[in-house]
Amino acid sequence: MDRPVIRLRDGFPGQNVDLRPDIRRFQRLMIAAGERSVTADGWFGTQSQSAARRLQERWGFFVDGIVRPALWRWLEHMRDHPEQEPSAPGVTLDQLIAIVGQAREQHARRHINGLNQAMTRYGVTTPLRRAHFLAQIAHESGGLRWPEELASGEAYEGRTDLGNTQPGDGPRFKGRGLIQLTGRHNYQRYAATLRSRGDTVDVEEDPHRVSEDPYAADVAGWFWDLRGLNRLADADDLEAVTRRVNGGTRGIDERERYLTLAKQVLQA
Repeated sequence: MDRPVIRLRDGFPGQNVDLRPDIRRFQRLMIAAGERSVTADGWFGTQSQSAARRLQERWGFFVDGIVRPALWRWLEHMRDHPEQEPSAPGVTLDQLIAIVGQAREQHARRHINGLNQAMTRYGVTTPLRRAHFLAQIAHESGGLRWPEELASGEAYEGRTDLGNTQPGDGPRFKGRGLIQLTGRHNYQRYAATLRSRGDTVDVEEDPHRVSEDPYAADVAGWFWDLRGLNRLADADDLEAVTRRVNGGTRGIDERERYLTLAKQVLQA
């Protein structure tokens, strides 16, 4: 099912006529979420934008009134599972330390705010989703220790499938983030996402920023959302989540240990 990006005045007479059925569909989702000021008329005007902003704020998305696929999916999910509306804003530092281990406390302190921001922004807002998200991150980053790949990145030099077409692209665009972003092409895609929400940091020009707060956590959430992993987490399907994160099942025993612990800690 297509979930287009919708902005103020989309569907206005003579503009984006083909988008009007999608706008009506989204307006009905907003009405189902309690936004009674909205009319399902296929015109995304100021009332619809204000309603979208209220829903973004209510559920912790970036508040700008622009409807993106993550908000679509969240409203669809909450329409079908209203009992799962979260009451807590995120995970606590003590909970995060309990998951990654006391020896990783300094790393937990470094990333706690970024992780909570990312989980809110990308709809990782139920205990089960958070448990899966944090379990995968804990494995991928060595318990939050490694927001940047330890290898030099030379192995990626000349990898045109990653968009590494210029000399030095391999090391320049090596893996960074708590779920690692790798290759010029993927850095470009993430940079476009940051620009779309008004962030002035250009991670293609300054790729090291991806290993810093809050981008190391945010890029993990971006990847999670891009791969549709909330749905697999809702199904509690560790193997399917791992395959989309890793491309296989490498490290699945440790991922399962982290997941079991995270479920206990978060009461998922």
